[in-house]
Formats: sequence, structure tokens, C-alpha cells
Amino acid sequence: MKNSFFFIVSLLLFSLDLKGQELINFSQDTLWGYKDKMNNIIIKPQYQYAKKFIENYAVVSKNDSVGIIDKKNNVIIPFKYNYLQYLGDDKFMFGYRTKYLGEYDMGIMDKNSTIIIPAQFYYIEKRNTFYKVTKNIDTILETGESGDLRSIKSLHGIYDINGREIISCDYDYIRELKEELFILQKDGLEALCNYKGKALTDFIYFSIGDYVEGLIGVRKENKCGFINQQGKVIIPVQYDYCENFEKGISIVTINNKFSVIDKMGKYIVKDVNTYEEIKEIIREK
Repeated sequence: MKNSFFFIVSLLLFSLDLKGQELINFSQDTLWGYKDKMNNIIIKPQYQYAKKFIENYAVVSKNDSVGIIDKKNNVIIPFKYNYLQYLGDDKFMFGYRTKYLGEYDMGIMDKNSTIIIPAQFYYIEKRNTFYKVTKNIDTILETGESGDLRSIKSLHGIYDINGREIISCDYDYIRELKEELFILQKDGLEALCNYKGKALTDFIYFSIGDYVEGLIGVRKENKCGFINQQGKVIIPVQYDYCENFEKGISIVTINNKFSVIDKMGKYIVKDVNTYEEIKEIIREK
């Protein structure tokens, strides 16, 4: 009984030690394997290529396809993909070659090969709480012996961490403004959208700025103002120039006159001739 217990404990400790052990990829006679820091071969050379381990996973190639192994050389993801990248949290980006060199149809799956996002995107970027997806719309301009001359338009969308589409992949540009807020751009105009995919503004702004002190600077045609994180206009879009709020105030201009407003749009200082003068007044207050 004691011997059995000792064997089980030893096996468990060996398994934990191997998982935490640093393995180094190396090649021998055109094949790749892994050895430890003491130069002991842990996984004998058998792969066309072997990348470095990240956590307990490594991308290796076999028969011109790639798969994922662990540090005990167990196959985690089978060898049936053209592209694999470990993203952390047991998630992998996978891809299949397209007709164009170096381009893949990308998707996301977990360590059990369960598809989270289907392989239909040019690129996928993992953030903390979401995936930003990109697809390319090709227009063939000319076909020749050396290949296709293409015009490419990239469109972007957002999926949550579980693979649910939040924002459809239809936008020219997407930027995370702050947690749970996104700026979308379409046909040269921008709108504000929340993490659930709900539009908070229409596509009426030429640009949407940063979230600073509870307000967001916006520009409509040649005028600027401020909205809140719900998309409501707090300070009318009527100024020629607006600075982000700092310590509760913003410098704005109308007709080349400088003023200072608070977060409700109330004037604190009005109609000063130069920027230097308005800055001096602020310093003295």
C-alpha cells in the first residue's frame, strides 16, 4: 500500500515538474524536438519544425500541417491546420491557407478543438474581454502571370470572449474608447457604441476623441463639443476648438476668441484674445 502511494505521489510530482519545466526547441538531422536545460532530450526530434513552448503548449509541424502538443508530447490540437497561435487562457487562433501567399482564413478555438469563432477572418486580435476581428473585401483589378492585382478594403467587428458577435464586421474602423465603449467609423463618419452592440449615437461625427473626466470630445463638420458616455450632448457642438477637460475646465474658441468653460458649458472666462493670455488667467485662478 505504501509503495503504491509512493508511486502515485512520485508520478504526480513528475507530471507537475515536467509541466513547469522549461523545454528548448532544437533540430537534429532536419527534424525538431525538445530538450531541457541540462541538454537531456525530452521529446525526440520528429517534427518538421517546432516553436518554443508558451506555458504548456507548443506549435509543431508535421506532414506540412501544424498542431499543438504539450510538454509530454501529447497532441492537444490535431495536425490539420495551416496556422496556429496560442493566445493564452487555453485559446488558440487557427487558420487555413487562402489562394494568396501568407494569407489565412482565421478563427478561434479552445484546447478541445471547440470552435469559438469560425475561420472566416483575415486577422483576429485578442483583448482582455473581447476579440477584434478583421475581414478583407477584395476587388480584382487585374489578373496576370504573377498573380492578381487587388484593391483591398478592411472591415472590422467585435466578438465577446465566448465567441458571440457583439458588433458586426462591417466597419471601417473600431477603437475601444474605454471599458465597454467603442468608437465605430463608417463612410468617414463616427459613432459611439456600447459593449452590448447598442448604438449610443448616430454616425454624425467627423471624429470622436478620448474619454477624459467623464466627457468625450466630438467634432461635427468644423465645430466641436462634448458628449457623455451615454452619447448625450452635454456641451453643444458649437466651438471652433476644444481642449480636453483638465481639473474640470476646458479651453475653447469661437471666432478666434479664447474662453474657459466648466463641465456644464458655463463660461468661467470669456473672449480672451490669445492662448497665452487665457493660460495666464488660468494659472492665476
